[in-house]
Amino acid sequence: MTLENLPEEIKSLVNEIAQIEDQQTAVRYAYDALSKKYRGFRLFTFLRPDRFFITNLSVLWKKTGFLHCNHLNYLLRTILVASKKFSPENIEARWTQIWFFSPHQYLVFHLKNGATLSVDLWGKVYGIPFGKYASGLHSGSILKSEKNKQ
Repeated sequence: MTLENLPEEIKSLVNEIAQIEDQQTAVRYAYDALSKKYRGFRLFTFLRPDRFFITNLSVLWKKTGFLHCNHLNYLLRTILVASKKFSPENIEARWTQIWFFSPHQYLVFHLKNGATLSVDLWGKVYGIPFGKYASGLHSGSILKSEKNKQ
């Protein structure tokens, strides 16, 4: 996705991230910016299947609050590729299970220095720290973490 193809609302965030030198800092900046607008929500994962099939970036960007993990990752990936901090090949979507019955997606960033960085934007509100991801019984607090409250 190129900057020209992005909705106007997203371009300013992409331009801010493009100015950041370090890849990990750029990921963290995008992660923090998106987590101020969106969040994961376990119950809504099952109660809001209508949102699951949204593919239009403008429609996603206009939403606030809950988004599915795949949408959060789609936004994060799109912003970081458009900023030219990463190529699509350097961002890998991975799937895992939360509590062994709920499929969950997170991203792995392959940095230029050879390191990898796992990012689970959906899990942030449940206390999953930057650089980690929810999986199995390691899926954060049962309730929303107050320290990660928006």
